[in-house]
Amino acid sequence: MEHRHPGDLPRPTAVPTRKKGPIWRELEGLVVLLQPDGTELLRLNRTASFLWVHLDGSRSVEELAELLATEFGVDREVAFRDTAGFLLDSEQAGLIEWQRA
Repeated sequence: MEHRHPGDLPRPTAVPTRKKGPIWRELEGLVVLLQPDGTELLRLNRTASFLWVHLDGSRSVEELAELLATEFGVDREVAFRDTAGFLLDSEQAGLIEWQRA
């Protein structure tokens, strides 16, 4: 499990994965999911949806950012910041967890 203080950026080599609880579907390239507590339906934007689909526990933060940079034609640093921000938000919402190193 990744050991960080809340709000700290994840290590580039950390491997996030979706938690088993949330129910989600991809509709027309966008992910819609139900929060684990069942109280809120979330609709992710295109970049967050792309990342969500690839959160299968096989890629590091750095690898996810590289995929995002390639898919959307953005700078790798921008992609890393966007990926890290999405992962932090997802972690705080209880939607992801970190694989053991």
